[in-house]
Amino acid sequence: MLHGMRQQWDIALAGGGEQALARLGEEPFDVVVSDMKMPGMNGAELLRQVKNRHPRVARIVLSGHADSDLVMQAFGVAQQYLAKPCDRIVLQQTIERAIMLKTRLGSEEIARAVGGMAGLPALPAVYQELVTYLKSPAATIDHVGEILGTDLAMTTAILKIVNSAYFGLQRPISRIERAASFLGLDTIMTLVLEHGLFNDAPVVEQDGFDHHRLRRHSLLTGSIARAIAASHDETHDAQEDAFLAGVLHDIGQLALAIARPGSSAEIQEMMTSRRMSRPEAEMAVVQATHGEVGAYLLGTWGFSDSVVESVLLHHEPARASSGEWGLAGIVHVATAVADHPQASVLEDPLLDVDRDYLAASGVASRWPQWREACLRIAEPESAP
Repeated sequence: MLHGMRQQWDIALAGGGEQALARLGEEPFDVVVSDMKMPGMNGAELLRQVKNRHPRVARIVLSGHADSDLVMQAFGVAQQYLAKPCDRIVLQQTIERAIMLKTRLGSEEIARAVGGMAGLPALPAVYQELVTYLKSPAATIDHVGEILGTDLAMTTAILKIVNSAYFGLQRPISRIERAASFLGLDTIMTLVLEHGLFNDAPVVEQDGFDHHRLRRHSLLTGSIARAIAASHDETHDAQEDAFLAGVLHDIGQLALAIARPGSSAEIQEMMTSRRMSRPEAEMAVVQATHGEVGAYLLGTWGFSDSVVESVLLHHEPARASSGEWGLAGIVHVATAVADHPQASVLEDPLLDVDRDYLAASGVASRWPQWREACLRIAEPESAP
């Protein structure tokens, strides 16, 4: 399928998992594309070993729908799933995107640490609640969806799975409740209880990092972003994209806390003592911002380009590819309002927004409508 790319790429072929691992040990590669059914070592086991030995290598799996149990195993180690028969252009674009994302993240150390992640850590209390409830004979999918929705890592993982090519959806699902309903109780029980989804990621407990605060802020930002999109008479799908992008915009903070234990306290200290912005402090401490890390992670997991760009640029929406008001701008405003819901005017210095960008995009005059749309959502919450 990729014969025509041999002028641009160095491509090595392996007859099975053991041979692939041997080649990986001999020279560096950027991407591994594995079949799921192979003699001896299956694709899930191969990618598990690649994840552990060569975390910087992007992991893509190809499989048919008949291999459902193997696919469930692969969801815990593969970064992207492609369904067979796979279109050549889709495979080529997936590989190109993986390579592009690797070059975008400047820190080799962070790229290696983040690349080894197949998932993010759930809050232990929420994970235990989910496991206990799933074992109950009275479990319902509606309540499972509610539990999943209370945790940022669980939300991200389920949306990654349901929007994979395995399910072949025409339109991505953006809400965790719909995703849970689509997967169904049996599939979620299989993923969580049999294949240990959420169970092998490290717990994040360190100074300067507040998992609960991040969750509250993310959910609030998502709700405000959806309200802003609705105030612009965006379509229902666009409003759901705004909610998803808002929920995921700070996912890089969680990933950074895992990739560099102890960095959260250093970043917080620099923000306080030197009055740096969070991205400035992150660059000084780890040579990468949470926007870059979040975009890298979501990009390798197959989330849409628009969501990935909005996560990357939620502090710098003027750099968006379109150069116009769009999803990155919506999330930019939403996260500022979520942090400072008491701000009544756009000129409030606490409201950290790019007013020049809003003026150039012709939307600064919409502030009263945005504030009115967001007031009912933001006021009940107290800014941290």
